[in-house]
Amino acid sequence: MASSVRSTRPLHLTVPTLVVLSLCAAAAWPRGAAMEGAYRPAHSGTTGGTPGLTAQPVRGGGGGGSGGRRRLQGAGGPIYYRNSGPIMFANVAVNFIWYGDGIAAATKQVMRNFVSALTNTSDPANTLPLWWNINRRYTNSIARNVTGNITLGKELVMTGGDLIGYNATMQVVRGAVISGLINLSANEITFLVTANNVTQSGMKSSDDKMYCLDYCSWHNFFTYNSTNIKFVWMGDPTDICNRCAIPSEVFNYWQVPHGVPVLDGMANQMAYQLAVTTSNWDLRTWTDNYSNENAQKCLGWFGGYEDLHVESGNQSMVAWNQQGLNGERFLIQGNWDRTSNTKCLLSAPYPPAPPPPPSPPPPPSPPPSPPPPSPPPPSPPPPSPPPSPPLPPPSPLPLPHHLLLLHPLLLHPLLLHPLLLLHLLLLHPLHPIPRLCARTHHPCPLRCPAP
Repeated sequence: MASSVRSTRPLHLTVPTLVVLSLCAAAAWPRGAAMEGAYRPAHSGTTGGTPGLTAQPVRGGGGGGSGGRRRLQGAGGPIYYRNSGPIMFANVAVNFIWYGDGIAAATKQVMRNFVSALTNTSDPANTLPLWWNINRRYTNSIARNVTGNITLGKELVMTGGDLIGYNATMQVVRGAVISGLINLSANEITFLVTANNVTQSGMKSSDDKMYCLDYCSWHNFFTYNSTNIKFVWMGDPTDICNRCAIPSEVFNYWQVPHGVPVLDGMANQMAYQLAVTTSNWDLRTWTDNYSNENAQKCLGWFGGYEDLHVESGNQSMVAWNQQGLNGERFLIQGNWDRTSNTKCLLSAPYPPAPPPPPSPPPPPSPPPSPPPPSPPPPSPPPPSPPPSPPLPPPSPLPLPHHLLLLHPLLLHPLLLHPLLLLHLLLLHPLHPIPRLCARTHHPCPLRCPAP
């Protein structure tokens, strides 16, 4: 069975180095800023685990907390979108911190192979993208769904002591971020995987819950430089916790795909944590009325007999329900179907593209400015005075009546006789010459009227 091989070499570090870097950076911060968002209560209801933290409880017989018995499919009723919460809708890089000695190379490779195949559609026989499509149906308040692809990120190898309490676990991831070994990005999930010789207890600093007795893995986040860092803690159950591997009701009858229940159990836990972290990383977005997340409602459910592929192995029957790249088989639990909200599924078609988020309304247009006042109508011209009646043509200059007979002589002065002139002077010595008015051109013997 061929498998992909990582080309980058893991970086080996010691915990004291990261702790010193973490403390130095914390000294420069305001008090309390480093742990902002590290622990938030989710809802009032609990399932016997820690309020506000989501863990994959143990499966199979025995055990305390919420995982003492196998959970019934869909326990807790429908799942609801709450608080207008966020999801991870962009591409997500998965980082690994291998903490402690003794994590088998086969375990690391199976986990890498699962991440590489989860959203890789280049191989038509790969069914894991169909399983991931169930998670793509979860959306946020603007109808964006979990659409991003899952890819491999960075790997670190670290050595250190036990991780007692939530703070000790969180500081390992925080120190890697502060030192720059893990990217400061809201679109990455860091898996802190501890070896089976490392004791881890507590999902928060005051919690006495123990790995294997109460939980198998859990996810949370903290805020650094205004960025929400998502991380997952997982323990290697080799030789110490068969209840965190594939449940006994499966491998008591059939062989698991990779031959070792621990390997398939780690791949299954990774599938579970990737589903709940991308859809509910703040612990309060998609939950039912008892704070159960989507994949948490399908714990221990691997489908019915019709969903399992059972093939003859070397000495027993091999059961599997998913196939990755290069023919690698997996046994992965179901995920809660958001569409029906009544059942778990093992696959789903790719959901249709969600409607685009509504565009903000355009800013209100300013009211139209009133038109400028029209100029007042021109005042009518003052009435022109009525035209004065036309003046009569001037009458001809009247002549004395006694000269009328001499009128032809006046028109012909060459015919005048000197005796006639003497006659005029003698007969009319005082006869005035009439004046003409300047305005009327009429004779005006006494006085002319004012113009």
